[in-house]
Amino acid sequence: MAISKTPVSSDEFVSSWARDFSVYPPLGYVLRQNLAGNWTRFHSLSKSKRYPETDLQQQSVLSRANTLAKECFGSRSTLWLVTEKYGEFDLETNTLIEEERMVHVLSWVDESEELADQRQREFWAAKVAWKPTSLDRYFAGVLEDEYRLVLYDPATSTLLAPYDGGFDIFSLRNEFLVSIEEKYQNWMSERLDKM
Repeated sequence: MAISKTPVSSDEFVSSWARDFSVYPPLGYVLRQNLAGNWTRFHSLSKSKRYPETDLQQQSVLSRANTLAKECFGSRSTLWLVTEKYGEFDLETNTLIEEERMVHVLSWVDESEELADQRQREFWAAKVAWKPTSLDRYFAGVLEDEYRLVLYDPATSTLLAPYDGGFDIFSLRNEFLVSIEEKYQNWMSERLDKM
């Protein structure tokens, strides 16, 4: 497995995260709402199809995941793998915290929600030694709704947030976003809002 089993410090994550993404939590929809100019989206299958139905489509999703991760992080680098716990809405199958010896890094409440609906979200992180195909288990787990996760590289100020229909990418390097949008335009929505 590609995960570091050496305990890491939450301070290391928190200082990098605050530098790059300020007060926002590592949640795709929150980052998209607040940092739209630093965001792009790619679909995991053609014609915006959400879920693979064949082995060939599953392989296509993993291929796109690895291609985009390589664009974001290069062929090898050390990243943060981040997941969340969300009270009664937590995924029972999300065992990343225990399996990967993650450390607690952030707590966040969405204060825009009605007070009765507000729940504290807890974020946990571990370091990952990335190389192509090393995280296929996690990419496949997101598709199956087993995990919610993001991959974050402080060295490039870039975040890859897979979801069950594609991949959100956030980066402080706007020229990088323009470049990958041009390169993989056929993986994007035809809508102006990129959704």
